[in-house]
Amino acid sequence: MTPRATMSMSNGASPLTRTTITCAHQEHVVIPNPASFAKKRQRIIDNGFANLQVIADFDRTLTMCRVNGKTGASCHGVMESLETLSKEYREQTGELFKKYYPIEICHNLTIPEKIPIMEEWYSQAHELLLREGVTLEHIRDAVMGANLALRPGVCDVIKMLQCNDVPFLIFSAGIANVISEVLKQKFGELKDSTHVVSNWMYFDKEGSHNGFSEPLIHMFNKNESQTKGTDYRKAVEQRQFVILLGDGLGDVTMAEGIPHEVVLKVGFLNDKVEELLPLYKEVYDIIVTNDGSMDVVVELLREIPARVEVA
Repeated sequence: MTPRATMSMSNGASPLTRTTITCAHQEHVVIPNPASFAKKRQRIIDNGFANLQVIADFDRTLTMCRVNGKTGASCHGVMESLETLSKEYREQTGELFKKYYPIEICHNLTIPEKIPIMEEWYSQAHELLLREGVTLEHIRDAVMGANLALRPGVCDVIKMLQCNDVPFLIFSAGIANVISEVLKQKFGELKDSTHVVSNWMYFDKEGSHNGFSEPLIHMFNKNESQTKGTDYRKAVEQRQFVILLGDGLGDVTMAEGIPHEVVLKVGFLNDKVEELLPLYKEVYDIIVTNDGSMDVVVELLREIPARVEVA
């Protein structure tokens, strides 16, 4: 029998909003404001797939935080696993991480204060990678051998969105080519309704890395204003209902840049739960803790009427 994890409700949930979620991988789900969550959820269901879009972060959101008892690889971690990378590159990027990561997670700095520092970090890291002669074949091999796994339920989410022509925007401060290759290897073919907005590595005719896309995407400028002029932007102009998936406090702004009627925010709090849960409860509508599954999203999508059944 599949275990059942009970949603934890703050503010005294009524019987109508109290429920259970069938999930094999998640220990706990927290709903800070049950009434607000129930209202948003019902409006998304009532307005159907035709009015829905889904926006998701990639690292630690669509992927697991822990894999095989170790920290799962991020997009940049996949790249750093390449055996072809020089000792100098590894040492220099390691020093950058030590310098800038504490600033990224510092709760005493505002996001506007962090943005120029993050741009400095990413620009330096990209410049170092450009010197390493990376090829597309290197990326394929790195993904194949990476300690990385999609969060349980992610493939079901993608299938339902693709079958119902729901625009799915994957926003990431990572490497778009790695994301594309991960999904190709672990999910399969993606329809045009799935869009990746991230940092694309450009390659020359011989398949060698020769540049990065602009503008630079980092964890604090991921929002829909970055989609201006894209096919995705055209596809979502009339879609006023959003399910947003993120694992960081900065991810909650990903739907900004385009007006929406409802944004239901699902947060994945993978570690430091006791310390960070109060902050997550302020900005997310529902929180999955301890590296839990995507089941809460799968079950919500299954409640939307006129869906296409997915085997």
